[in-house]
Formats: sequence, structure tokens, C-alpha cells
Amino acid sequence: MNRVRPLMGITAHRLPVIAASVLGALIAFTCVTPIFATASFASTSAAAPSAALEARVSSQLDTLERRAQRDGSVPVIVRVATSEANPTIHDAQGEVLQSLEGSSADVERRYTSIPALALTLGVDGLKQLRSSNSVVGVTLDRPATSDLLNSVPSIGGVASRDAGAVGRGATVAILDTGVDGAHPMLAGKVVGEACFSRGGNCPNNSTVMYGAGSGSPCTFANQCSHGTHVAGIAAGDSASRKGVAPSATLLAVQIFSSYNGSIVSWTSDQMAGLDWVYAQRENFTIAAANLSLGFSLYSDRATCDSDATNSGYMAAVNRLRSVGIATVAAAGNDGNSGSMAFPACMTGVYGVGSVSNSNVVSSFSNRNSMTSYFAPGESIISSVPGGGYASSTGTSMATPHVVGAFALLRVAYPNATLSETAARLSATGSVPSGDSYGKPRIDIWAAIGLDAFARALPLSPALSSPVSASTVNATREVGEPLHGGVTSAGSLWWFFTAPSAGTLGLATIGSSIDTVLGVYTGETVSALAEVASSDNISGGTSSAVSFTALAGERYLIAVAGKGAAAGRVSLALTWLPSGGYHPISPVRVLDTRVSGGAIGQGETRALGMLSTAGIPAAGVSAVAANITITGGTASSFLTVSPTGFSRPTASTLNWLPNQTRSNLAQTALGIYGAVSFFNAVGSVDLVVDVVGWYDDGGVQRAGGSEFHALSPARILDTRSAVGSVDAPLGSGETRSLTVAGHGGVPASGATAAVINVTVTDSTAPSFLTVWPSGEVRPEASSLNWPEGATRPNLVIAALSADGKVELFNLTGNVEVVADVVGWYGSDPGDSFVAQAPVRVLDTRDSNAPITQGESRSLTIGGVAGVPTWATAVVFNLTATRSDAPTFLTASPAGVLRPLASNLNIFTGETAPNLVVVPIGSAGAISLYNNTGSVHVIVDIVGWFG
Repeated sequence: MNRVRPLMGITAHRLPVIAASVLGALIAFTCVTPIFATASFASTSAAAPSAALEARVSSQLDTLERRAQRDGSVPVIVRVATSEANPTIHDAQGEVLQSLEGSSADVERRYTSIPALALTLGVDGLKQLRSSNSVVGVTLDRPATSDLLNSVPSIGGVASRDAGAVGRGATVAILDTGVDGAHPMLAGKVVGEACFSRGGNCPNNSTVMYGAGSGSPCTFANQCSHGTHVAGIAAGDSASRKGVAPSATLLAVQIFSSYNGSIVSWTSDQMAGLDWVYAQRENFTIAAANLSLGFSLYSDRATCDSDATNSGYMAAVNRLRSVGIATVAAAGNDGNSGSMAFPACMTGVYGVGSVSNSNVVSSFSNRNSMTSYFAPGESIISSVPGGGYASSTGTSMATPHVVGAFALLRVAYPNATLSETAARLSATGSVPSGDSYGKPRIDIWAAIGLDAFARALPLSPALSSPVSASTVNATREVGEPLHGGVTSAGSLWWFFTAPSAGTLGLATIGSSIDTVLGVYTGETVSALAEVASSDNISGGTSSAVSFTALAGERYLIAVAGKGAAAGRVSLALTWLPSGGYHPISPVRVLDTRVSGGAIGQGETRALGMLSTAGIPAAGVSAVAANITITGGTASSFLTVSPTGFSRPTASTLNWLPNQTRSNLAQTALGIYGAVSFFNAVGSVDLVVDVVGWYDDGGVQRAGGSEFHALSPARILDTRSAVGSVDAPLGSGETRSLTVAGHGGVPASGATAAVINVTVTDSTAPSFLTVWPSGEVRPEASSLNWPEGATRPNLVIAALSADGKVELFNLTGNVEVVADVVGWYGSDPGDSFVAQAPVRVLDTRDSNAPITQGESRSLTIGGVAGVPTWATAVVFNLTATRSDAPTFLTASPAGVLRPLASNLNIFTGETAPNLVVVPIGSAGAISLYNNTGSVHVIVDIVGWFG
């Protein structure tokens, strides 16, 4: 029978072979602890488990029955699954225990958050276990045995500590032989204690103990010093010696037992320890759980994971992962270059190998592709019970170095995910000599220092408290800009990608030095576009900026000491996401025919929107406006985008010479609350009529309306008396249209409607104005057309109290068709998130026009800043190079195409229209072309969610 070797060091005594075959392999202090692969537990039908499941469980029970027949009983861990009949872990455990009634079964552990039971069963119990439909795995409960001064500097720990990275506020769990909390290096650090000892070796001589003293070192073996030694490496703090995270606190969990003269840790006790750590998540900010133990060797992850899953160990690990707690385990001391000990071999567990202080892989250290990190593990001096110090060697000593690093990163970057933190440790480490798998030795200063632009740390836009780091030892990079326009010392870098549009504020208030601050977009440090920067505010030494963030945009943030200043800096973030819509009766805010003159070739003209047309002076993230061009001297296009940002490759309007064209635009505001208009060729006059604005989720939010997307529904067709009389609008005629209660718009509660309006069969050039009933007709147009044209335009129309709008036609007769595609109201719905236009489709690039009768799918969710959970998308749809008159219809993928059109095109025409459409199955929309073939361009300008 294999037994687990101590991982305390190369010189650790091997355990004698244990005769009782009830044991699998003893878990050694190497670093072994099983881990579970699923954080959510699959339901298994209580009525009809699968044949494959039955066969696997039956095979496991066959093996255990043979062992029980030989030994009289066997310790097992039973993994259970919830079902409709037993919907909770407790219910599933109860069903298993009920199936064992009348048998010689002892319950060793009943877990709270792990779908498993630890039992001791005889042959009769194993046979009765077959009748339970909740059992999905049975494994042997196996025991395992156990295993600074120069090591911490070798991984950048001293530089990080001097910069202020000490782990204050973080907690680490030491699952081991217990911790001497009275040791000078650990005094006052133990904030929680528990003991799980199947052998009854808790301080109260029982199998379970909680509270003060329960996590004290065991007393029945020399190796009982192991846990105190490990704790000192991770978080010790004394005048003469400090661990990796000297200000972190400890959870002391004693999980070892005396067995046949040896010290062992049963798998069921390790699981109980992990279960208890998970239960403490609300009381402490737990960064990691340390398992400096292990047993058996696994050369592949699949076999390791299978064992971990069948016992429920995987579930315990993934439970911790789901709340951001890392499980870190020792690789083992077998000197094997192709295998790892359990549980370090598991998916989700961070397995740690040992290196020397000069970064050479230790000869005794296991390592293979399953290794996550290396850390110092040779001759590590740390605390031992009674106030003394001792030197130990082994992967058990390497493991708490990594646990301490997780604690430091948890404090430095509280909003980073566990995966981000783990990836940062991987990306900043250096591959040691003797490792052929490319796994890094951790470098704490590189991971926390934030010194390099290329290693900027993700910063959460939902940051609830400031992040803090030190600029000591930071350097300036070649090509780095002058932040705030002044000379500065070395800088620290963060980045974040805005999930939505809104006003964002950043400040260095609370820093210990005079700071400068810069915010940029770009991919390299020498080619950045400044978004905002600051030196001092209010005559002080802090810096602060505010700007309109665009959805999907990646921002780089630099903080540095002004002049030669170096020290600790603090970065705080204030974030107000996009909010509700505020409709207004159309108001003309720009007419270049009246003021300013035509926009020239290649010219970009900015227009401030705040404090204009009923738009407030602050709290605004985006505006909706009808854009009309007229009198163009050449074929050209107009791009509307937020001021202060790089002009996107996108168009809002396209036209031929002397045409008059309109299109609705929904655009985020840029710096100074402005929007920019770019004209490509020739000169052209521009008219802008604002129809509403979006708040930023702040104080203005109370009056905002939320959006409700609809599949297009026809509510007006003057050609067939739908919503009106069967007659075109005449010259100078105003006609009412009831919107509320039609096409999916509710009969009450709607404040505005989004309507695609199309005119056709016109007898004269004219324009249409749509506005709320009961108000004076505004000086604005919603749609312009030449004689005989068929033209669409998306309109966001504020509704009157009785849910109506008015439609006015200036000249001649014209037929009008209206398809409602959404509405705004006080009912809970979706908020608009504006972004700079992003081109996601141009069929000209691949010379693949949409052909006659074709519906082409276009994935939107997860593309160009649109999240996978977005409910609807807003984009500018442009058609060009059509070889026949046709129309385009945009609709959600996977649903029946509606009887509606978004864009009508003549042969050879280039025409745009803004589209709002729900996102369908698989995050996609569908684009349908009726006749001939036509090239299509899609520029996303925002989304709802």
C-alpha cells in the first residue's frame, strides 16, 4: 500500500508502510489536497440515473466491497447530486443516509457546501448504497502525511513590502497541523480557528472543534510544527523576520490525525476544512487556502480530475473559486519531472513547485504541465511552535510563498477576478532553469509594481474603494508622454474597458506624494491619444479628471510622482453608467444655412449639446438627434462621433450632389459635452434637430425612461387605412396617429416610441415633421425627400399624455408607412449605452453582397463592445451598389421576419438609416434583402441592456 511522504523537506523522514489496507495512500506534507471541478452541481434524475452513471458507481462499489470483505469496513467519500426530488445538498445527503438505514454505517462528515458525505461502511452498507439515486460517485477516504530570510527577496517580496504591499485586510487559510498563534512572528494574526481530525485528535479530544484554541498545533508527532512553519512563510511578521504578506491575517485549520503511529490527514478532513473556509467568506477577505500536503502521483490531469470529482473534492475547490478564493497546493517532493501529487494536479488548484533562491528548479521538486508556479522551497527559515525558528526544505515551503502573493494581490487590486490575479502572477514571473514546461517562478514586485505599460492591471469600472500602490522603484519608459504636461518620476499603469457610456471621474486624493494623472487610449506607450490629464487640483497635490467614457473603449491610466517624488499613491474612481431616455419635442440646435456656413471638405465641426434645447448642463451621456444635410457640392458622407476621440471608420449619412437626406443619430457626448460632425468631400449644409437625451444614471436618472424593444409592427399605412384613413397626406396637412395601445406599445405609461417612418409616391419635394400631439409644431424635420422617392428614417417621437403624435407634410401628396420598433416608459426595461461608431460589417470587403431573397446572419453579442447580455442593438445601416430597387429588413435572428422595412433603395443608390433591433438567438440579428443584390454596411453606435 502506497503511503504519502512528508513534504517538510528533503530530509523529512518517510512514514513506515501501514499494514491496514483500509488506507489508500497517506497524504504527505508535500502539498496534496483533492480539488473539485464544478462550482455548480449537476442535477441527477432521482427517477432514472443514466446507464453510464449506474455502471461507474457500481464498479466503484464493487472495488470497495472487496476491500470491506477483507477489512470489515472501509472509509469512503460519497458524492451526491441534487435532483427534483432532493433539490438541496442537505436533501441529497438525507436521501443517501435514508438508504443506509439498518446497516452498520457511521457518518464521519456531513458537509454544508460540498455535495458529499464521509462515511465508514461495511459490506451491508455498501450494498444498500446501491439503492440510492442520489449517489454519483464513491471513493476511498485516503490519508496523507505532511512535509525566509533569503527567499522573500528573491521573488521581489522586499521591494513590494517597502512599497507598501503588505497584505493588510487579506486573510489566508492554513490547512495543516495547526498554528501557534502565540509565536512572535504570528502574534495577533489568527482570526479564526477550527479542527477536523477523524482520529479524534482535536484539542478537545474529539473529531471536530471550533473557536479559540481549536487550530493550535497538534501534539502527537514531531511533524506537528509543520503548520506553524508554513504560516510564518505566508504571513509572518516580526522585527527580525517577515513572511510574504506580513500584514495578512490567518485562519488556522488543524486537519491531521494520529494513525498507527503516524501523522496523517484524511481526505474527508481536508474537505471539511475547505468547507469551513468557504463558510467564513462573509467574515473575512480570504485570498487563498494553503495545502502543503499531498499523496500519489498523477501524470495527467484527466485522471486526477476524475478522482477529485468522484470524491467531491473538486466541488469544494470550485466553491472557493466561485468566491475568489484560490486553493494552492504543493507539487510533491518525488523529484518527478512528469508528474504531480494530489491535489496539486487538479484543475482549479494552483500547484507549486520548488526552486532555489537563484531560480533553479529543486532536484526534489515534482513538475510537469500541471504546475502553475514555482517559488523558493530550499532551506527556508520560519517559525515553529514555542517561539523558535527552524529551517525546512520542500514544496511545502514553496506553497505558502504563492499563498502570500495571492494575499498581496487581493489587497492591491480588490476588483480583479481570481483568474486575472492568477494570470498576472503567470505573466510577470520568470521561467526557472531546469523547467521544460515554461512555468514561472513568481515575481511579486513585477506583479504588483505596475511599472510597465504592457503589464497594466485591469481596473474595475465598478471600483468601490481606491486602489493603492507605490511608485518607488518605478521607471519612465521610452516614448512615455508627460502626464499632465509636467515632468514626473516613474509611473504606474492601470487599464479598464468601459462596459457602458457615462461620466467617469478619477482622482489621486489620499496619495502620500504630489501626483500627476493621465488617461489615454492606444496600444503602445509611445503612441497614446490623451483623453484627459491633471497636475494639481484646488492648489493641492492631488490630481483629478472627469470625462465621458464610451462603451467598449479601453482606457489606460497612468499615475506618477510629480518631479522626482516617489511613494504610495491612491487611485479612486467614480462611475455613473448610462441611464434613461428623456424625450423632447424636436428642437433645432444647428442650421449652417443660418449660422456658421457650410461644412467644408475634410472639415470636422464640433457642437456643444449641454444646456441646449432642454438638455441639462450635466448628467448627460448621449443625445438623439435628427441629422439632415442639404446642398452638398459633391458625393460625400458625414460621420457623427463624440468630440475628442479618434474619428471612427463609419458613416452616418451618405449623399449625392444637391441631395437632401436625413438620418437619426444616437451618439455619446465627448469632451465638453460636444459632438463632432465630419464631412469627407465638397461642402454641405447641416441641420440638427434634437429629439431627446440620455442621462448618465446619476441625479437626472429619476426622470428617465427605460427602453422596451419590439419586433417591428406596422401601425400606419396611408395606402390601406392602417392607423389612418386610406388617403395620402396632403400639402400642409397635419394628421394624428395613435401609438399607445398599438404594435406592442402599451395603452398607458409610454413616454416615447421608436418608429421607422417611410414615405413613398410623393408628388413634390417635401419634408415630414413628427411631434407630440397637443404641442405647437416645432421648426424641425423628421424626414426629407425629393419628388417620387421612397425614403425611410428612424424617428424617436415623444408621445402626448393620450399616446398620440402628429405628422405634418409640407408640400404635395405623400403616402406614409410607420413601423413601431420599441417604446420608452417608466416600466422596468433597458438602458441605452452609447459608444463611438464601430464598423462590424462591410460586404464590399469580401465582395459578397446580400443577394435576392437572402437573409444573412450577423453576430452582435460580444462584438465591438456589445456584451453578450445586451437585449437590442442600435446601428447605422447603409446600402450601396444595389443592382435593382429593393428594401432591407433587420430583425432578430431565429424569429419570423416581420412585414416591415428598415431601408428602401433605388438602383445604384447609397442610402443610410438608423436601426434599432432586438438581438436574437446566439446573439445575432438577420439582414434580409428583397430584390437583386446589394452591398451592406453596419456601424454600431450603441446597445440596450
